Amino acid sequence: MRKSLLYLFVLLFGGLASNAQTLALGDIAFTGYNSGTTDEFSFVILKTGGIPAGTVISFTDRGWYGVPTNTCGTNGWATATETEVVWTSAVAIPYGRQVKISGLTATYPYGAGGTVTGTALSLGAAGDQIFAYQGTQTGAYTMLAGIHMNVEPGVTSATNWDNITAASPSGSQSNKPA
Repeated sequence: MRKSLLYLFVLLFGGLASNAQTLALGDIAFTGYNSGTTDEFSFVILKTGGIPAGTVISFTDRGWYGVPTNTCGTNGWATATETEVVWTSAVAIPYGRQVKISGLTATYPYGAGGTVTGTALSLGAAGDQIFAYQGTQTGAYTMLAGIHMNVEPGVTSATNWDNITAASPSGSQSNKPA
């Protein structure tokens, strides 16, 4: 009888503990950015079938320096220290739905937006960038999406954003990842 109850418990609840979803480049896209009293941004789910509850995505406004031989997925972050928030979805979110993170609060139009931990992004009013990734900045990670709002006349381009040549640019500068 005990074995049967244990087996039933494992069947019913064993799969609930880990619903995390591994995502790939392009599975989300940024849809908004606001640097104001409360810095906020939004993104849309583009992964076919959506994402399950428990999916974790990190966001940072730290610049990306990577040189041509240092592509996404390797440690190509600029040395300037910036903030990072980690979002964990509270519910399954279907394809095409949007999530907004405002400070350390996540909202989703159809229910709880999930939890946000870390230090709220401090987005520069004159421009900045945000990257979404899974993994850790100091180790292995997968870049999911990026948005760039910094414009420096004569420097910024669609090809390589700010075209920084040193690993320690200002906090609002970034190169475009491969």
